[in-house]
Amino acid sequence: MKKVILIVLTYLLFTSVSVAQYYQAPTAFGNPNNVNQEDLEYPVSGGLPTSWSILDSGNAIYPRWSAIDTLPFAFNFNGNPVTVFKVSTSGVLTFNTNATAVPGLINQALPHASIPDASICIWGLSGRGSNDFIVTKTFGTAPHRQLWVSFNAYSLPSTVGSHHTYWSIVLEETTNAIYIVDQRSSPGLTMGLTLGMQLSSTNAVMITGSPAATNQSADSPTRADNVYHSFYAGTQPLVDADGLAVLLDDYLTVADGPYEIQLVLRNLGADTISFLDMNYIQSGSLKTSATISNLSIAPWETDTVSHPQLWAPQTGVGVVKVWAENINGMLDTNTANDTAFKAVTVIQSSALRVPLLETFTSSTSITSKTFNTQFENTLAQYSGDVVHVKYAMSWPGNGDPYFTNEGSTRRQYYGVSSVPNLQVDGTDWTTFNTIFDQSVLTSAQNKLALIDLTATSEVVGQTVCVDIDLTSLVDMPNADLTLYAAIYENESVQNIKNNGETVFYNVMKKMLPNANGTSITALQAGATEDYNLCFTFKGNYVLPPNATQPINLSSNHTIEDFENLGVAAWVQNNQTKEVLQAVSVQSIYNDIGLGEYGNARKVQLYPNPADQLVYLSFNLQAQTNVRVRLTTITGKSVLEKDYSNDAGDHVLPVALPDLPAGMYLISIAFNGEEIVQKIMIE
Repeated sequence: MKKVILIVLTYLLFTSVSVAQYYQAPTAFGNPNNVNQEDLEYPVSGGLPTSWSILDSGNAIYPRWSAIDTLPFAFNFNGNPVTVFKVSTSGVLTFNTNATAVPGLINQALPHASIPDASICIWGLSGRGSNDFIVTKTFGTAPHRQLWVSFNAYSLPSTVGSHHTYWSIVLEETTNAIYIVDQRSSPGLTMGLTLGMQLSSTNAVMITGSPAATNQSADSPTRADNVYHSFYAGTQPLVDADGLAVLLDDYLTVADGPYEIQLVLRNLGADTISFLDMNYIQSGSLKTSATISNLSIAPWETDTVSHPQLWAPQTGVGVVKVWAENINGMLDTNTANDTAFKAVTVIQSSALRVPLLETFTSSTSITSKTFNTQFENTLAQYSGDVVHVKYAMSWPGNGDPYFTNEGSTRRQYYGVSSVPNLQVDGTDWTTFNTIFDQSVLTSAQNKLALIDLTATSEVVGQTVCVDIDLTSLVDMPNADLTLYAAIYENESVQNIKNNGETVFYNVMKKMLPNANGTSITALQAGATEDYNLCFTFKGNYVLPPNATQPINLSSNHTIEDFENLGVAAWVQNNQTKEVLQAVSVQSIYNDIGLGEYGNARKVQLYPNPADQLVYLSFNLQAQTNVRVRLTTITGKSVLEKDYSNDAGDHVLPVALPDLPAGMYLISIAFNGEEIVQKIMIE
């Protein structure tokens, strides 16, 4: 069993003879209880998800209080229920919302007359900068939610604008625990802060080192380098097992079962846990119990405990409940935190999972060349299916000539600020790893697929169409998903610049219908939905001089070879950015021609998509009867016309009836020899 050791032991500093009503856990790494797992630490409007609410917008030359905010759940501070709070730009959160005097920028030891009673302090911060925000967000599900109050890209009182620091005060539902999270600071920045709580004018607790406590986190935007300090109400009991999490995926298959039930358990008691009874129950089933012996979970240590009896799930949606009791043969002092829950959806079997790799590079970036070489070598050695789309970026220098505004939209979607960058199924791989290898792909492919995607694509002249079939394996009545599709060129060589690359692979040329994709709000298990998307590249090939003058697709294009195109499609969760499934397909090229048929030569059909008119261009070797027929996808005829034409070149305008926008089939028969082509009517 893997043990996460909390390694830095700190103690309470009592500032009077009064007994404090909180005890403190050792300093720990990461985020408390991993409730906040998904949000990276970026500035407001610079990568931070828009789901955060702004409590204060910076430019606080003099310290000030924020507006009063309401807690999203029931919470007790120092044994008393509290419902509202406000925050100062000098780093103090108080439940005493009647307080008017604002703590100054110069922090001191607690208790202090300038700090209101019932306050939590990261005293010594400054919100003087224009990018210094206080933001809030609630994470998790009841009854285990956390309210994060974050000092985002904050400053020190002495200097503004040349550095940043990120800190949060976290309030936890049910446990009434309080956490101070040291998240991110500029390299070399050393701080002197007052970290702790003022319970009353004579009673306070502080982190060791206060009022000159230093920051311990690095500058990573991930939670991996975070450090947090924990405060728990009351006095530390001898026996207290805290069930943190059940290690099961959200979606499981019967075919992959049975499953081992694992409980992540933290010892909040003063005694080492030697044995306990572990229980689990799934909705509608009987309790399964076992005694787990030979444990050695020291105070404040976190461990994973496994149940010896495997769980064989049945299809459906339910909740797995896991808890510990009879700790060292004694009743747990606090039974409210013994149990962990996991909502799961069990399906019979899954589809093949295909990872999506989105790379952001530029032909003006030397490091992009190094990355792309290693990236392509890894892909060449991998035997599984993957989907790869590359976005040409507008920097360094004047950027890649194949830069597009739609590629910029994807960059902003992920908050990409440097090249090269790789997103694996919507997760920023670049910040977590240094070497891209097959293990990254294998890990992504091993995820359970809840959606099956298939696609076919065709190029007719300069029109690219793709048919995408989406089949959901589970009911998603409240899906918040988007279907994205991107036309890419398999190989391109004209955008060579100064980084030494001579061939570029899978460069995105157009997103369908645009970079915002197609919204999906509901899916039914077993039902297949069909999406038909087309785009006609207009005019001729143009090589932009650089990214400052991107291609204008309303008049020209950057397709080097229309016989060398592919289309990628993927389904992405709008909240988490997780890609649920992806597919790519090589486009079948049909010379805008529809080919040569009997007496007909150089057959062309344009434009496609069409509005009121479609033109049929062809050369006839002899007098020929031509029949044009338009039908719906299901075969219902909506237009049928006959023409008789002499030998020679012809451009035949065909007036289209007033029809709903969508995909249709147009058939053209030359003396009875029929060809069929899809046509999009706008």
